[in-house]
Amino acid sequence: METVKWKFNRLISSDARKGQLLMILASLAWGSSFPAVKWGLSFMSPLTFVFFRFVAAGLMTVGFVRFLGSGKAFYFLRDRKIFALGLFNALGYLFQFIGMQYTTAGKASLLINLNVIIVAILSFLLLGESMGRQKILAIIMSILGVFLITTNGNLQTLWSGTFMGDMIVLLGGGVWAFYIVYSKKFLNSAQVKGVEINSMDITSAVIIITMFVLAIPATIYGLYDLSSLSTLITAPAIIAVCYTGLVCTAIAFTLYFAGLKYISASISAIIMLLEIVFAVLLAFMFLNEIPTLFTLIGGLLIGTAIYLASK
Repeated sequence: METVKWKFNRLISSDARKGQLLMILASLAWGSSFPAVKWGLSFMSPLTFVFFRFVAAGLMTVGFVRFLGSGKAFYFLRDRKIFALGLFNALGYLFQFIGMQYTTAGKASLLINLNVIIVAILSFLLLGESMGRQKILAIIMSILGVFLITTNGNLQTLWSGTFMGDMIVLLGGGVWAFYIVYSKKFLNSAQVKGVEINSMDITSAVIIITMFVLAIPATIYGLYDLSSLSTLITAPAIIAVCYTGLVCTAIAFTLYFAGLKYISASISAIIMLLEIVFAVLLAFMFLNEIPTLFTLIGGLLIGTAIYLASK
């Protein structure tokens, strides 16, 4: 037992390994949101669901920062850089939900996760991160893995949906690419200034700003029918909102910011593709959605890509 414990401690001893482990855990939390959201959407409209998800997450993180924060959460709310992160995050969710009304779910997932390429380019141009052959190979393998999982090897899915919906979803992926790179730039600038960043404080600030931004479209398009709010007081809706708010938002974002301090933006984007793999596995476990051979091969490609990128 001591030998196993020593090997595990050695495995995560470096900052890079800690960052990778934290990002994998964040991907697991985000991956669990897919079956949870699919279940919750049978009780609520998309905009209502995503808004109250962030309301629940905001309330939870306000409580968490009293015990786990450093007291700077409300200070970050006044920081223009944190406001930009909250705005990017809200727009990413908004474009995803709007675009998915006009295109297929599989195609939307593929288009959103093309942000790995955008992140790599932006990281090279804005953060000065290296772009070696191994990282380029990892990006290509990860995109191929996402393609196999989301399309199940069927090329016809690429022509399903509408062009406008595709472009809106792709725009959402681009916004999230800026979110990832800007998050890393913010953390880098703080480290240069010698400022100790508490991931719980940043998470709380970003989630609260995201909630307020999402309140606008949710009020206009999701909450105009007050009778629809009655569904929110049912037990399944409360469970869906609380779970996605706590695990898929508050905990996931805290792990994300904690891990991003130790690894590059481009590597974090590749690791976060595990979100799709975890989503498929959890859907198999709880929704009886059986993965295909293409799904298994795609997951293997993503895992190999993460290994290459992290070496």
